[in-house]
Amino acid sequence: MVVDCFGDHRIVEVNLPHPPEIADLKRLTDVGRQTILSDLPRPFFRIDCPGRFLLTGIIGDPKVRFTLRQAALTKAPKIVSQAVRELLNLKRKGAKR
Repeated sequence: MVVDCFGDHRIVEVNLPHPPEIADLKRLTDVGRQTILSDLPRPFFRIDCPGRFLLTGIIGDPKVRFTLRQAALTKAPKIVSQAVRELLNLKRKGAKR
């Protein structure tokens, strides 16, 4: 995990045990606005949870980046760990199908 700061935001990079796939991201229903650019040579995704974090990454790459908003900085470790758990749970659910 790499932690960096950008202005009033904290950036945390996490290497997931499994790379996110498009189907995994589409199952995330309680998040904010999702953008999945699957037509790019390296398909990109962005999940924006206003007031909490922005999650970005490349489909098929286990490294994801959380940009934590100022309002959520005091809860940063909890927010990141919850989001990572959710991504991992989605992967397990998808594997059972």
